[in-house]
Amino acid sequence: GWFMHIAIHAKNLKELADKKGQFIAIYRGFLLSLKDK
Repeated sequence: GWFMHIAIHAKNLKELADKKGQFIAIYRGFLLSLKDK
């Protein structure tokens, strides 16, 4: 039970980190596109 709980939590953390990484990449691209104009 405890191990499953940790495994599920770790998976959720990884997904959150992936989403955050995507958000940062999009945000950076947005800032760069503003700079180019």
